[in-house]
Amino acid sequence: MSHYERALELAERGHGKTGDHPLVGAVVVRDGEVVGEGWYEYEGVRHAEAIALDQAGDASGGGLVRAPMHGKVLAVLVETGARVSRGQPVAIIEAMKMEHTLTAPVDGTVSEVAVTKDAQVAEGAKVLVVEPSAP
Repeated sequence: MSHYERALELAERGHGKTGDHPLVGAVVVRDGEVVGEGWYEYEGVRHAEAIALDQAGDASGGGLVRAPMHGKVLAVLVETGARVSRGQPVAIIEAMKMEHTLTAPVDGTVSEVAVTKDAQVAEGAKVLVVEPSAP
């Protein structure tokens, strides 16, 4: 499957939920590997591109994990010092009566956990940081 086809597949997840907004899927690729994905899930949430870029981490390959929208932290699944793999669930946030599982954007070690269970978080708030493993 091409990256373009994957973006179309992701976009379809918003079918019937986006009101008069278009279906949007986004795939971020670094060195030939998918490092971030997102889709416009429904009206009023962050856009696909922002979600995919946050998942991809910063330009240095870092692993900043942000809240996709305002909500309540249901669970923090890792602690500072934990080793994680890219794609591993690290936290769960409830927003708009839906659970959103946040995943590690890179392989590495959790260097900071910025939230606690039951905390309210704003859209884009830092949830945790993963320091990438050395190549």
